[in-house]
Amino acid sequence: MLCRGSSPVFTNVRFINNYASDGGAVFVEFGHAMFIDCQFIGNSAINGGAAEVSSGSTTFVRCLFADNHATSGTGSAIYSYYGDTLNIVCSTFADHTPATSPLIYLYQTNTLLTSSILAYNVCTLPVEQDWGTLTAEYLDVFGNSNGDYVGGLQDLNGINGNFSADPLFTNLPFDQFSLTENSPCIDSGDPLLPYDPDNTVADIGAFYFPHDPTPLNVWIDAINDPWIIPPTGGTVEFSARVLN
Repeated sequence: MLCRGSSPVFTNVRFINNYASDGGAVFVEFGHAMFIDCQFIGNSAINGGAAEVSSGSTTFVRCLFADNHATSGTGSAIYSYYGDTLNIVCSTFADHTPATSPLIYLYQTNTLLTSSILAYNVCTLPVEQDWGTLTAEYLDVFGNSNGDYVGGLQDLNGINGNFSADPLFTNLPFDQFSLTENSPCIDSGDPLLPYDPDNTVADIGAFYFPHDPTPLNVWIDAINDPWIIPPTGGTVEFSARVLN
């Protein structure tokens, strides 16, 4: 899909098994595109296996990138270059190849990469950056073939909310990238981001883990026993004890 000089918003779109020379699923040029709750799976290209973005602004929020490929060494998931402003928020990057390409390649790009998982990728580097600026915070970078906090992420482990730990996906061999209950990514995202639907701090990654609501136990005791309510309706008096 080519987005040139436009400002589209894509929500809940799955881009699967596409091929193009530039941007296997999408190529954004001179535009201002936004992708929310989208999935990029099994796409391939010469440049930018899932997405290629240039000379504009592109935002990915709660997006999954998995098993995408680039043959030229310019980003098996994303290739961003020439003055693009790239924002990647609460997204998951997993299970990419080949080993001859970085996962995300940034060239003369101003990038925000936050509250995201980069795990179990076969790549030269999780992030390769040439020129431009990179703000990388609240990341879980783990299990990548040639190291985690290397290249563009050099020396960022342990600062700005970044860490390296198994994200504990539901079922990695079957491409199920939701989080299990003991994942270190739960409630570990940027606390300034909007809260998850369960009203907790944003989780790291594309899929938030819903906390079970705290059980509320209520005991009701009649004041005047027994309760008798006539068919026409009426009122009763009772006392209640609540335990949370």
